[in-house]
Amino acid sequence: PERIDLPKRLGSDAFWWIHPGQSFVRVDAFGAAAGVSTENLRWGPSRRNPLLMSGAAPGFPHAFLGTSDAVNVGIGRLELEALWGRLSESQYFDTLSTNDSRLFAGLVGAFSPRSTGLTIGFARAYLRTIPPDGLSLADQIFGPYTGIRDNPRDVSQGDNQLLSVFFRWVLPESGFEVYGEYAREDHWADTRDFIKELDHSRAFTVGLEKIFTRADSSHSFRVSAEATNLNMSQTWQSGRGDVTFYTHSQIRQGYTHRGQLLGAPIGPGSDAPVDVG
Repeated sequence: PERIDLPKRLGSDAFWWIHPGQSFVRVDAFGAAAGVSTENLRWGPSRRNPLLMSGAAPGFPHAFLGTSDAVNVGIGRLELEALWGRLSESQYFDTLSTNDSRLFAGLVGAFSPRSTGLTIGFARAYLRTIPPDGLSLADQIFGPYTGIRDNPRDVSQGDNQLLSVFFRWVLPESGFEVYGEYAREDHWADTRDFIKELDHSRAFTVGLEKIFTRADSSHSFRVSAEATNLNMSQTWQSGRGDVTFYTHSQIRQGYTHRGQLLGAPIGPGSDAPVDVG
């Protein structure tokens, strides 16, 4: 309970609150899109457990800027989006008023090479505690992309980042697709650390889907399978210490909004072997 704002029970009394829900204001012009929103976000190809953004938590207020649609860049199509938002602590976590809000900065992109059925992409999420006196506009917009290797020890100034890469390969003629996502909870110390212990603070999801259709096309059915692993990696045995995905020593609330996970619904430390549907 002191490492993540994820209560098993949201209090002992009934409660209600008003929220804009899946609302947005958006402007599209010259191939770009910009706006503000409280919509739920979902990143990556996973059906059941997207690692960075799943829509399991309530939508949070954010501004976004990106491509209006996939842009033709000759060798394929490219999509990009950046967003900046605010995450809130639930009322069941702690009594500190100095860390109730966090800045969220996200960047997600996907590229589809022409005539391949393949899509490859990346996603990055950055969290920083908003101090009582707030953050300047420059710190909110550019801060997530400067000094990213700093690791302040003061929880009132703490930050954290999560990074994932993913792919999806679709073969329409055969009704088959395969996909996967690999993520890290924190950055690596240097190039040697990246190469030697790539699996430190990692999580992954792999899945596939196949559609079967009768010869007369009168009926079809779908078979899918997905496996997700959020268990602690084995690098803790080498003395690096344990890393539980979605938790961080400086961001005490973890990767949450209003007491619910932004990432995979199965939660930190979980393992969903093969989920067949």
